[in-house]
Amino acid sequence: MDEEDVDKFKINWMSSKEAAAYLGISLQTLYKFIDDGSLGAFHMGRVIRLRYEDVLEFLEGQRITKGELSQLLRRKEAPEVEVDVATPKTNDKAAKINSVRQRARTLLLIERERIARALEEIDRALAEEDFDDDFEPSFGTSKSEDPEANEGSE
Repeated sequence: MDEEDVDKFKINWMSSKEAAAYLGISLQTLYKFIDDGSLGAFHMGRVIRLRYEDVLEFLEGQRITKGELSQLLRRKEAPEVEVDVATPKTNDKAAKINSVRQRARTLLLIERERIARALEEIDRALAEEDFDDDFEPSFGTSKSEDPEANEGSE
């Protein structure tokens, strides 16, 4: 077998780290794709190897098609409900109090409905989204970012 024949059968392998970096995802997410069968991989002893061609095929399969993200796009908000919050024109204190309470209840119901719609949208988006496990929120500030922390060091 000459060198040309050998090149014909040569496989371009990628390590897990290389594949994750190539795809722009975390190792944890890469392993999730491998585990659920979305991305083919090979276990060779203690290492996992991926064929470059399989990674490209997987990547092409992740392409977003027209209309696929419509559920994530901001929907038109329901028109704002105008509520008359003017003080009633009456001298009866009890009537004024009841009127204000009724307006407050109406406003509260409107806000509850708006919040319920927002929560439904969030739940729908979360159910359809695949989140990366590598998100790490940063809490606190460094010395250079917190002017009060630097006061004692001068």
